[in-house]
Amino acid sequence: MNELIAAYGILQLQQIDKIIAQRKEKAETYRNLLKELKGIKAFEEQKDMRYNYSYFPVLITNEFHKTRDEVYEDLKKENIFARRYFYPLISNFPAYKLAYGKKRKFTHSK
Repeated sequence: MNELIAAYGILQLQQIDKIIAQRKEKAETYRNLLKELKGIKAFEEQKDMRYNYSYFPVLITNEFHKTRDEVYEDLKKENIFARRYFYPLISNFPAYKLAYGKKRKFTHSK
């Protein structure tokens, strides 16, 4: 890390509590808006954890009328740049394919 980036990081750390509080507020808003939407699940916070709210992962189930990839593309059209949380899938790496071959199918991860 160069000195400029380190200095920027130090400045950010001075405001980290405020930044996390703002992110938490947004996460609570998202959670409230999504709670009645069938087929999209926001993850519940665990009481014994501290979060920085840098991501807001959701699970899109078969109950939703669109697939994960369709939602991803729809968001992109609105200049909302989501990402698939674990992509590319580790199960697609050559080492895993060699180790597991066709023995295991990771159908829920695609």
